[in-house]
Amino acid sequence: PLAIFSLHWDVPPLIYPSRLHRPNSTCFLHFTHQTIMLKALLISSLFFSVTLAETSNPFIWPAPSSFSSGTETLVVDASCALFETKSSPVPNTLLAAFKRYCDITFPHVAGGATANIKKLVMSWEDGDESHPQLETDESYTLAVPTGTAEAKLSAKTIYGIMRGLETFSQLVVFDFGTKSYRIHGGPWEITDSPRFPHRGLMIDSARHFETLASIRHVIDALPYAKLNVLHWHMVDTQSFPFESKKFPKLWDGAYSEFEKFTQEDIAVIVEYARMRGVRVIVEFDVPGHAASWCKGYPEICPSKTCLQPLNVANNFT
Repeated sequence: PLAIFSLHWDVPPLIYPSRLHRPNSTCFLHFTHQTIMLKALLISSLFFSVTLAETSNPFIWPAPSSFSSGTETLVVDASCALFETKSSPVPNTLLAAFKRYCDITFPHVAGGATANIKKLVMSWEDGDESHPQLETDESYTLAVPTGTAEAKLSAKTIYGIMRGLETFSQLVVFDFGTKSYRIHGGPWEITDSPRFPHRGLMIDSARHFETLASIRHVIDALPYAKLNVLHWHMVDTQSFPFESKKFPKLWDGAYSEFEKFTQEDIAVIVEYARMRGVRVIVEFDVPGHAASWCKGYPEICPSKTCLQPLNVANNFT
């Protein structure tokens, strides 16, 4: 499973073991759709948890473009007040991200250890909240100093800030002995940007229907690997779950009356993904792989015994 992600941001992608213990760890099962992938991921994380201490590689997945680290251990203030902004106004998208990453970074109740890092101060150049595009800049820099100081995260866009928040959350680990949150290997200086602008995962709700809750679980998991595209294979020979208001009989080709997506459902998923820096690309496969279209509109198919490819000689098609 490691090789899958190595092509998307940079190589090598290194797994931070504690991510598997976070509240959304079950997303990995939805993410891979196969138990064997989850087992391989767990085995890989155990391997890296032993060997990473002996290397100069960071506990960051995927590995950043460039970084430097030290040998000190820093205590982090386990509070949502840690997230502080230098830029203003603060977009609602980032306010939601701060709350989300507070829960992700600090899942356990911490004790009263004195913190070295009491603030993560963030600044960005462009607060545009529109949907991320192929050319969206996701680069960021993250500095975590030693002593009693504040960490700094800067980016050109709010989506770069999100990628930096993900990296920061992976650096922070809970120490069960002291009941405190720590960052090992400080000070950190990280400069990061994606190697590829399109880093996606495909789901196929045509051949295997996915509930909205399942799709949200998949989207929740994508930022963990800094993936930024959900490729939604919507329709195929097997089913047509999409609501068309102009041609309402098309979703007669759905598996059942209960396995459909309204246009409002899809709009909600698209917005849910945007809030996490993920772009949704919906695919309609034509003229082949389209037998499900014929159930509602049999006239667009060549014959009753030949359902595909669609009859492109028919003007209605």
